[in-house]
Amino acid sequence: MTDVSQSNTTTTTTTTTTEAVAPTKRTYTWGGSLVGVTNNAPKKAKIPRENLPTSIIIQLTNPSGDNVAEAMDVSIDLTTDNLTDLVNQLISGDDEDNKKQMYNFYANLGGNKEVEFDHADLADFIMEHHVSTEDILKIRYSPQSVFQVRSVSRCTDTLPGHTEAILHVSYSPNGKYLASGGGDTTVRFWDSFTNMPRYTGKHKNHVLCTAWSPCGHVFMSADLVGDIKAWSPHNLRECCSVRGHKGHVSSLAFEPLHLSTSDVTEHFVSSSKDCLVNIWKIAHAVMNHNDKSNNEEEKEEATAAATTIKGKKDKAATKISKKDKIKVTKIHKVISLAHTAPVEVVKWSGEGLIYSAGRDRVIKIWSGQHNEMGKLLRTLSGHGHRINCLALNCDYVTRTGPFSFTNKVASRAKALEHYQKFKESNPNEILVSGSDDFSLFVWSGHLCKEKKRLSGHQLLINAISFSPCGSYFASASFDKKIKIWSASGAFLRTLTGHVGAVYCVSWSCDSRFLVSASKDSTAKVWNVSAGSKKDKKSSALETLPGHADEVYALDWSPNGNSVA
Repeated sequence: MTDVSQSNTTTTTTTTTTEAVAPTKRTYTWGGSLVGVTNNAPKKAKIPRENLPTSIIIQLTNPSGDNVAEAMDVSIDLTTDNLTDLVNQLISGDDEDNKKQMYNFYANLGGNKEVEFDHADLADFIMEHHVSTEDILKIRYSPQSVFQVRSVSRCTDTLPGHTEAILHVSYSPNGKYLASGGGDTTVRFWDSFTNMPRYTGKHKNHVLCTAWSPCGHVFMSADLVGDIKAWSPHNLRECCSVRGHKGHVSSLAFEPLHLSTSDVTEHFVSSSKDCLVNIWKIAHAVMNHNDKSNNEEEKEEATAAATTIKGKKDKAATKISKKDKIKVTKIHKVISLAHTAPVEVVKWSGEGLIYSAGRDRVIKIWSGQHNEMGKLLRTLSGHGHRINCLALNCDYVTRTGPFSFTNKVASRAKALEHYQKFKESNPNEILVSGSDDFSLFVWSGHLCKEKKRLSGHQLLINAISFSPCGSYFASASFDKKIKIWSASGAFLRTLTGHVGAVYCVSWSCDSRFLVSASKDSTAKVWNVSAGSKKDKKSSALETLPGHADEVYALDWSPNGNSVA
């Protein structure tokens, strides 16, 4: 990976005239792109604390928006800890045996506008957002994770085997396996509990991207020459191989399990330098084996037949393992055109939409529904340079699918249950994009019709990741900084400490910790839940040394046990 050195330049130009009536004063601010002229409108004066009343009436609502109690008069010194105790008492009563549940709080400022309440106290929130103390303030609570993950503090194992740079590591949805791929053309599978190697597979060229299916039965990897391989982590062998693209494959994404028609994932999508987005159909064959214990193992084998969004047929032959019986199928042929430049990233959302973005500076939204697969729905524009990364607030729940601490079986019904529970506290799907123009865009509403531009980074944005709860996202940049934002796009804090470009970030499953990988050969752990909004800068909780070169990839296991 090559560092890109760019200068941070801010130019402010003020235009005035000497006539009797001067035109409106405008400020032109360079924000990393040639977009954005804002009026220099006066800001509202901050209300002095001594002018505030001593109390305000609030109305608590649950994640669905229903009232949980009558409106109550509370002190303006109320904090989030006080609100947490109040909600726990309203829900659980005075039962001391129940453990304290932690919550996030969101205040309604009128209409559909909600702002997270993470201030020192209610008075501080009222002063900043000019909340009327004569109206009832509605505050919605959203439960945090029911468990807490311990922070990573030391290295427990070193897994040797790769002979070149490791470009990607990822845990399986249930956290049982770890997969890695890199420049030595191999894909390696590890047991995440014993940290012992299980199987090594080969590509013909550098392995650039990998992905686990939400059901956990299939692992996909793609390389520099466009080959896509399907692996069975249970059977420890390659299922099949297909020449998917004419250029290198940049991204892979699976269809969420709750959108499938069975308990196994049926589709995935790939993007490439050849400007195409390919949608693939996976055919599963259930193989029964009789052993001494008469147990039957379900073994899903995968192959793919692609339909490109340009509608061109893939003439590449499919290589099939001799032991596999694969049914090859072909999905709906789409007529809509693809991107006009190489595609860098693709995502499959929980609502059945496929998002793709790349060097043509636009995001295309395609239908992922089975009856209109690949139909172009909308094109989003706004970035002034190539788009490097996309993130959805539902990424974590669609990644883990049916798996949780109480369920270890792949089930479409369980995946749907988990997604519906997530939707109770996150009713709207939110997309965030990061670009070489140093900016981010938050897209929300139906087909992302609402957008909000975020600035603050001083170099290109390399990675974005949403917290598992969907309330926050982190952006990593070549400017050596990580910024934390609320899901609505409100800036929360900057994490400083790396002395090199930040390549990757990953959240703990309880949304309390963040781990980052950097060019400075270290990984750092951050306590994102610590500190108030006034504490804009945060230092690392732990620095994890040990690597002898740049750290390109990392992942926090879904069960919270380890970081690789």
